[in-house]
Amino acid sequence: MRDQEGRAQFARVYAPHDLGEGLTRVREAPLEDDVIIHQVVGSDVEGVIQLVGGPPVDDTHVMAQLFDVDTEVFNGSHAATLHVECFGPLALIVRYRDAHDLRVALDGLQPALTFSVFSAANDDDATWLFELAKDKAGRVPANQYPMGVGVSWSMQHGGPWPSTTNSAATSVGAGAIDRWLRPVTYQAVPAELLPATLRDDNPRGILQRVDGVQR
Repeated sequence: MRDQEGRAQFARVYAPHDLGEGLTRVREAPLEDDVIIHQVVGSDVEGVIQLVGGPPVDDTHVMAQLFDVDTEVFNGSHAATLHVECFGPLALIVRYRDAHDLRVALDGLQPALTFSVFSAANDDDATWLFELAKDKAGRVPANQYPMGVGVSWSMQHGGPWPSTTNSAATSVGAGAIDRWLRPVTYQAVPAELLPATLRDDNPRGILQRVDGVQR
């Protein structure tokens, strides 16, 4: 789950089976009405109705919800709605009995923007979990929650389809400039007709790369 700026979030949490069984619905206080909630409430309501039924608070308010399900149900042929992405304050706990049980559930998981792996030191399952995680998401936190995004060099906010439309790019961070710009080459164009940022005299004093060398 995310903070106020990231309410449009649906999380799946995989937990050991001995933490509890059954499908449980947990309701909290309604979220306040704002632009973010108003825009996603329709999608959130549709997902909630498909999973457990029940109307929202009103047209602009939804309840934070938590669901708990066994992997036997989650992997079943009639559990398609449990795999559908929902936008809103909702999380689904999928409980597994052993490593094989967990593998089956994760293999059927659609790619996402993030994939957090919580493991202990010398965890026998850590290697294959991180290997799977890199194929399922664009950002892989270790023993941390993916708390929002930031404009930084290392930020990757993207992932394999269908989590994003361009798996080779990021929509946030320094690398995002490559996604939103269209390259243009000027060939044999007189200096006075070039954009100021491309001139050899560099009137704006910005970093330039000439014949592969930064100057």
